[in-house]
Amino acid sequence: MLKYSNYLFKNTITKKSIYFLMLLFFALFFILTSMRSQGANDKGESYVGHIDTLSKFFPALFSSAFTLLILIINFKSTEKDGSDLLIVSKPIKRSSMFFSKILMTSLFVIVFQVLAFFVYWISATTDRNSTLDTRVRFAGSISLGGLMYQTILLSILLVFASFANTLSLISIG
Repeated sequence: MLKYSNYLFKNTITKKSIYFLMLLFFALFFILTSMRSQGANDKGESYVGHIDTLSKFFPALFSSAFTLLILIINFKSTEKDGSDLLIVSKPIKRSSMFFSKILMTSLFVIVFQVLAFFVYWISATTDRNSTLDTRVRFAGSISLGGLMYQTILLSILLVFASFANTLSLISIG
């Protein structure tokens, strides 16, 4: 199981689409927060002190896309290109394979939220009227909410990833 998890990890980190999606999300969130912070600061208010729907929308959207991308890479891509057959030809239980895929997907979701926390925190520094405490609360609140959201979404999509094909997984996601 450890060798298969190692294989999945190496296979996943070689995909450029993950890095592109993360970079796009981080850049868009930083720009959005900077612009909204500037507008709030001009009025003498703090933007990061009050989390609104728009500041949660982009993290939820990109978290969903990231979770779906990781699921497709771990569950469907290896089956599609036949690379799973090389690993499966060695004695490994199907349950161990499934658990390894869940473990690797969960690991990447957690890593995404840890990186997102730092991006949220750096983005919050563009708000001149905020304190360190409000910046950490802003970043922590969105990160924790994003992790809970991704966990719920992941558990729903895992059921479909086990039985459905890639097109139906994308449409459900």
